[in-house]
Amino acid sequence: MKIQHRVSFNTKSDLAKDLKAMGLTFKEGPIISTLEIDESDRQWPQIESLVEMYEAVDLADTKFTKKELDSAGWLRMGASWHHGYPMPDDDFGYLGRTYDLSCYDPKTGIGKLQKAPFQMKAEPVWKKNHLLQLNWIYDVFFVLPEVWESVFKPLGVECEPVVKYDSGEILKTVVQLKSGGVVPSPLELTGFPKEGEKYLPINKGYFPGASTFKGWSRHYLQSQEYFGSGASASKAIIVSAEFYSAMKDNKLKGVDFVPMRTESRHDGAYNQRNS
Repeated sequence: MKIQHRVSFNTKSDLAKDLKAMGLTFKEGPIISTLEIDESDRQWPQIESLVEMYEAVDLADTKFTKKELDSAGWLRMGASWHHGYPMPDDDFGYLGRTYDLSCYDPKTGIGKLQKAPFQMKAEPVWKKNHLLQLNWIYDVFFVLPEVWESVFKPLGVECEPVVKYDSGEILKTVVQLKSGGVVPSPLELTGFPKEGEKYLPINKGYFPGASTFKGWSRHYLQSQEYFGSGASASKAIIVSAEFYSAMKDNKLKGVDFVPMRTESRHDGAYNQRNS
């Protein structure tokens, strides 16, 4: 596992001067400059203190080894490709058409339940990708029908149709992957930062595990908890090792994976797939 930071700051700021004084080089722009550095770098602790002091933007990205991914019992699946918007997109009109909003809180984004198929403006232009997420929707994945038929249907993952905006015509080149339900046990999130009733996005290191994985029999699930900030909230998509292997074996594109801790994080151990 390697954690890389991408720090952005004003080119003429005191932070830029301090970084140069440390002998660091970075990409300088007319207004914004960017420093990319691994967390393992001996200078990172000092840089981290400066980033916090100057309140610079720090985006962390974790790269996992093939062994770490292949040995994981469960993984969080995220999108590496977002394409299009749920329709109608004016004033977020898709919300009322797609979701039951009787328990929805517009201030936090929590509580909406899907009641109807998603609408898209047209057939997706897939290019080299096989799965996608729409912008604004981070806990729903869409896939080519033939990929669902050959890869995900054998795993017991169901699909739902997607329709063309306003015409109601079922689109031919895309279906929605249907969640197999919510994971049976809560995630171990003690100490992770929250915003009200949801947790802030987790984009560094392993994804939190659960106290038990008994009863996790489906291959494509959602977390009990919500993640996000502001008015955006979504559940984590959690998939089995078999689901991940099927995607890898078929070289499917459009997603990325984060291994979950599958032992209590308090003992510092990771449960490997074959342990």
